Amino acid sequence: MADLQPRRVDLEYAPGRPNLFRLMGFKRALVAEHGVDEAFRRYQATLRLPAANALRPAPAHGLRDFACANGDTFLNIEPGGTPFTAQAPRLVGEGDAISLQSRTRPFYVASLSDVRLLGRSAVVQGDGLSLLDGDDAERARIGDDLDWDPSIFSVRGGTPLSPEPGARPALELAEAFSLLGCHSDFFGHWMCEYLPKYAYAARHMPRTPVLIDASMPDSHRQALALLYPELDIVEVRAFEHVSVARLWTAPTLMYFGMHEHTDGSFPWEHVCAPPSRFDPVLKDWRRRADGALGITEGSERLYLARRGFRHRKLCNRDALEAAAEALGFRVVYPEDMSFGEQLRVIRAARFIVAPEGSALFLVLLANPGARVCVLCHPFIEALADYNSLFATQHIEMTVLTGPVVRRQEDFLHNSDYVIDVETFRAFAADWISRK
Repeated sequence: MADLQPRRVDLEYAPGRPNLFRLMGFKRALVAEHGVDEAFRRYQATLRLPAANALRPAPAHGLRDFACANGDTFLNIEPGGTPFTAQAPRLVGEGDAISLQSRTRPFYVASLSDVRLLGRSAVVQGDGLSLLDGDDAERARIGDDLDWDPSIFSVRGGTPLSPEPGARPALELAEAFSLLGCHSDFFGHWMCEYLPKYAYAARHMPRTPVLIDASMPDSHRQALALLYPELDIVEVRAFEHVSVARLWTAPTLMYFGMHEHTDGSFPWEHVCAPPSRFDPVLKDWRRRADGALGITEGSERLYLARRGFRHRKLCNRDALEAAAEALGFRVVYPEDMSFGEQLRVIRAARFIVAPEGSALFLVLLANPGARVCVLCHPFIEALADYNSLFATQHIEMTVLTGPVVRRQEDFLHNSDYVIDVETFRAFAADWISRK
C-alpha cells in the first residue's frame, strides 16, 4: 500500500468521511517501509493535513484518573464494580447461547480546563498526554489498537505518537461536552456508546454545547436533535483541531476501546452493557420520542433488512426478505430513512425481524410487549447483551440461527451465514400466532 501511495478518496467512505480502518493500515504500512518521520510526512501529504505539525510522544493515560487529580469538577456518581448478568436469549437452532457475567464501570462527570480535541478522535489531549476513556486493565482485556484513532499516528514502545497541535485551532470554545470519536460513524456505537453517555451525564452537569463529528451519517445528528432539541450542537470536521476552555466529560456506560484485535474469540463480558444504567436512559428516550412524534401508526410486522456488503452477511437475504413480505412484514432498510422515520416504524411494530447488526439498537425504542426475532449464525455469545437490554423494556427476544457459509477465523462474530427459508416461515407463523 505504501508504494502505491493511495489517493485520499481511497481512504474515505465518502468525501470528508475517513475510513479509519484503512487509515490505520495505511499508517502502519508507511511506518514499516519508511520509518516514523517520513511515514508521517507522506501521510500528511496524502490527507492534505498541515505540514508544519510534528510528531510528539503523548503517553496514554486514563481520563478518569487525570480528571480526579486535575479536573476543575469531579463528581463520582457511581463507584463501579457492581456485578450483573446479561441473560442468554431464547434460541431456535444451533448456537452458543450463554449468559455473560460482568461488572459496572465507575461513572463520573468531570470538567477539564484548556484541552484539545480532534475531529473523529476519542482522545482528549491535555498536559502532553493522550487521555483515554479506560484504564490499562480495560485496554489489555480486549487487546486495543490505539492507532485506529486519528489523534495517534503510531505507537512506539507502548507510547502513542501524536501530531503536535497547531498554534491556532480551527475552533475555540469556552465550554462543551464532546461526542466526537473514532466510532461515531457507526449507528450501533452511536446508540450504545455516544448518546447514552450524554444522557447519563446530563443529569449531573449544566447544559452546554455538544460537539459532534460532521462526517457521521445524517441520522446520527437527527437522533441527537430529536431526543434533545434544546441542545446547541457544534459540528467538527474530520481532523479539525478544537480548543475547549472547559470540557465536560464522562465515561461510556459500557467499555469501548479503539479497535480490538482478536484471534477468533472475544471477551464479550468485558464490553457488556449494564441493564440498570441503560434502563432509565431508554425509558427517557421513549418518553422524548413520543413527545416529538405523537401517535405513531404503521405496520405491526417489520423486517429491518441489512445490506449484503456489511459484516455478518445473510447470504440468502433476498429469499428471506421475500418470505417475510409474504408473511405480511414491511421490509425496510433503516439507513435509507431519517431517524424520525426509523422511530415511527419501530414504535408501530409489534413483531420485528432483523439480521444481527446495528439496526437492532432501534428495537430498544420499541413499545413494551414487542417481540424481536434476530437472525444470526451460531456464534451468538454477544447477543446476551441485546437480550438483557430488551428485557428491561419488556421486549421479548428470540434468536433463529443458521449454518455458517464463510467462517471469519480472526473474529467469528463477523462470519457469514444462511437461514433456511422453510424453517423461518414455520417459525414466524408460530411466533406471530403465539399469545
